[in-house]
Amino acid sequence: MDLDCTQCGGKVPIEPETDFLVCPFCNTSLFVELRGTVLHTIIRPTLDEKQAAESLTSHLIDREIQRPGQYGFRMIYLPFWQIEWPTRVQAVLADHPPELGMAEPELPSGSQIPARGDEAESKRFTAPIIQLDVALDLTRDQARSDEQYKSARLVHAPFYIIEYSIGSHSFSAFVDAATGAVYPTSLPTSLSTARTFKAMCMAGGMVAFASVVIIFSPSILLGLVALALLSVPLTFLYRLGIRR
Repeated sequence: MDLDCTQCGGKVPIEPETDFLVCPFCNTSLFVELRGTVLHTIIRPTLDEKQAAESLTSHLIDREIQRPGQYGFRMIYLPFWQIEWPTRVQAVLADHPPELGMAEPELPSGSQIPARGDEAESKRFTAPIIQLDVALDLTRDQARSDEQYKSARLVHAPFYIIEYSIGSHSFSAFVDAATGAVYPTSLPTSLSTARTFKAMCMAGGMVAFASVVIIFSPSILLGLVALALLSVPLTFLYRLGIRR
């Protein structure tokens, strides 16, 4: 049994236990789905590792998070279903690998080109976990249960997985290699939040210390005098602490 190529219409022989086929006539990569073959496209990366790191750094600084330390890079291609309905085009992330964590990447807006057979092999594109029928149900207009889609394609989009460090802690983020959009898998504590927490701890310590001075002083008057004398260095330490 053969399937029709979505690009040139040629007959593509089915290979057992495979998700991707290569048209022998136009070398286009095709994905085998229950409904038949689906066009397989790719978005090419436009950012190098340095530019991706700059996007991540800007994202963190905008959120009052200090500049990261060391970087580690890895490129992956995430699968998306892109479905054209009569009045709209919608995309669904077709796989959610564990590395994504809390991140929910969106399909980049970059131009798509048909994936070639050699690219499908060399880039090790992963097959979608969410099947097309599920993606159709997720994007179909619920008020029109009989709505028919016009076309569907499987799109693989490039993302950098960037591992970085802040202090002694390690974090990671997905950076869209076509647009520079950043999707943190976990987010470090912002500098403002850390400063607020440190200030609250120091203020609590000052109150506790002042209480001990007053309680154990021979008289209330002597305790208040001691507290007044200590207020200057304690205030200095407090202000010094929240600036760090």
